[in-house]
Amino acid sequence: MSCVGCERKKVINFATTEGRTYFELRSEGKTHRVYTEAKSNFSGIFVIDELDNLEVLKLSFPDSSKKQNSLIVELRSQRDITSLGRRIIDKDFINSIKGGGTQFENWKAQYLALPETDGQSTKSYVIFASVTDKNPEKIKFVEGATVVFRLKDYFCGCKNGRLYTACFVSTLRCAMDNLCALWDCVEQGIWTDSCQDNYEKAKACLAHAE
Repeated sequence: MSCVGCERKKVINFATTEGRTYFELRSEGKTHRVYTEAKSNFSGIFVIDELDNLEVLKLSFPDSSKKQNSLIVELRSQRDITSLGRRIIDKDFINSIKGGGTQFENWKAQYLALPETDGQSTKSYVIFASVTDKNPEKIKFVEGATVVFRLKDYFCGCKNGRLYTACFVSTLRCAMDNLCALWDCVEQGIWTDSCQDNYEKAKACLAHAE
């Protein structure tokens, strides 16, 4: 299968700590920062652009019935042009990256082995926003060689007073506040009616952007 935009890629500054991985990917003349988090029952991948603004977020986790759900959120500035971040999370794209070193190859094998979610359980949303300014608060992923970032840090950032650009995009802010509450359920593997309510609210917020 061909992969659009798969040429001229370089992985730099790779770091991994207890199931959390961060690296920078140079592709098509731009640098993207990629963060992934994975445990036995959930995974997430988060890509931001050179301005430190969200390009795409993909989450996969089981609900109360143990059925795997996937949620994909893409931020676009142009309606008909898919962001490079959205292409980066595709397994064909990841598989096409060569020469990233042993640690990267180990991570890549784990990423490619993540279970797929069926179409009915995958919810995908595209938010159109003109994000041309640099994120006023740089997201700190690593400290030395240690990954210190967690997905929950981003989801709860707006509530905690962070100045992320996404906090000023109403549909994203609404979704993030609910994902903040939801992520405790995901991390602990305990799914209650409140967890489901937060998930439904997050999807409703994102649906307003469709």
